[in-house]
Amino acid sequence: MPWPYKKTIIISRCFWDYYLHVFQKDYAYELKNEYGVEVTWVDRPTRNPMLWFKERRRIVDGITVLRPWSLSNEYEKFNLYDRKIFTLQISKDLQSKHNTALWSICCMHPWLSKNKAFNFKIYWPGDHFDPKEEYLDYKDYDLVMPWVGLNDIPSEFAGKRFLSSTCAGLEFMNFQTLNTFPQAFREASQFSKRISYIGGLSYERFDFELMEKLASSMSNCVFLLGVKSDGLESTEKAKAKLLKNNKNIRIFEDLNYQELAELVSISDLGIIPYRIHGQNLRICPNKFFEYSALCKMTVTTAIPSMKRYSPPAKIAHTHEEFVKLTNNTLDCPLVKDQLVGLRKIAEEASAKKTIPKLVNVLNNN
Repeated sequence: MPWPYKKTIIISRCFWDYYLHVFQKDYAYELKNEYGVEVTWVDRPTRNPMLWFKERRRIVDGITVLRPWSLSNEYEKFNLYDRKIFTLQISKDLQSKHNTALWSICCMHPWLSKNKAFNFKIYWPGDHFDPKEEYLDYKDYDLVMPWVGLNDIPSEFAGKRFLSSTCAGLEFMNFQTLNTFPQAFREASQFSKRISYIGGLSYERFDFELMEKLASSMSNCVFLLGVKSDGLESTEKAKAKLLKNNKNIRIFEDLNYQELAELVSISDLGIIPYRIHGQNLRICPNKFFEYSALCKMTVTTAIPSMKRYSPPAKIAHTHEEFVKLTNNTLDCPLVKDQLVGLRKIAEEASAKKTIPKLVNVLNNN
């Protein structure tokens, strides 16, 4: 079944050239390559006129990538002038004889959701989505696709709803088994068991106390953390303490996406030791799909979005349960059916599998 909008403009908070995997780009490529859609990707705006002149419009693999200029580099802070100048900069891309869709990713564009040049408007929220507080800003979209909390969207919302997820990138999905142990992680080979965590490192999100308990109670394991710190003082202090107190923790910062896949590939298990508060209540960690793509089991804290993936994901409600589940999982080698099941989860979350489900929702009146 075809994608009904031959022209699709994706406006994202995520930069096209971000050095790690921007999984939403998979949707742009899938629409362009498999559905023949004319795709325009719009990066976050810049206030730097020189940068704007350099990056204002380019073609990447047949996809138009725009970098608009504005007085604010945050869509939420756009004033009336910013909105007008932004709309002017995409006006060329709005001039299409085809049905045109707006797809807002991790940011809303209320003034565009009212623009009659768009035949359909999609809002794909990010981690901070508050369906009740933000309702007036997204009420004119035709489809909202959060990661969690469909029932929290007010009943007066007249559009469609779709429960979405993140996904693993091609570096994980197409990963080839390594013949030798990666040199960068050679030291980890001396440990009998290896446990990985990949993703951001933030005191607000990451449970350092839980990580401390894991490391101290599982001295025969090495914990390989492929992270990017937010650089805040609270995070850096907690990170330094973690390394000082635990000789079985290794932190690798600013690995590229291929290197993160290599790190996970040499691990026996993936973990998501997140605090259960704030923005974590709305996230859908793509690391779960990255672990699953490489057939690694996941032990996680009780993040709401993970309930629909358990089993196979193992959810701990206390620190003690997390340690116990981690030990138990390491002691139970996976059988073939489990390996196939993990891989299938990653495949089902991909853009290739998700877009047909979206099309069904779009065509279901």
